[in-house]
Amino acid sequence: MSSRDWLVALLLSGLMGLLGQGIRAAVGLKSAATLAAGVPSQQSQFNAAYFGLSLMIGFIAGVLAGIGLFETGTSLTNNLQLTTLLGIAAAG
Repeated sequence: MSSRDWLVALLLSGLMGLLGQGIRAAVGLKSAATLAAGVPSQQSQFNAAYFGLSLMIGFIAGVLAGIGLFETGTSLTNNLQLTTLLGIAAAG
C-alpha cells in the first residue's frame, strides 16, 4: 500500500467515525430535547464546543479503527466493503 493509499484510507476511516459520532450525537440531542420539553435551562441548551469535541473524538476513533483494518501490502479497493465502513462508523 502506498502512502497515498494509506492517507485516503485513514481519511475515509476518520470521516466514517465522524459520521457515526454525529449520528450518536444527533440521537442524544433528540432524546435530550424530549426529556427537557419544559423551560430550557443552562444544561439543556446546545453546546457547540462540546459537539465539536465529540465529532473530533469520533474522527480519531475512526482513524484508529481504520489502522487496525487496512493491512499493509493491500490496496484500499480490496478492503473497501460496506460492512467495513459501517463497522468503522460504529467505532466512531
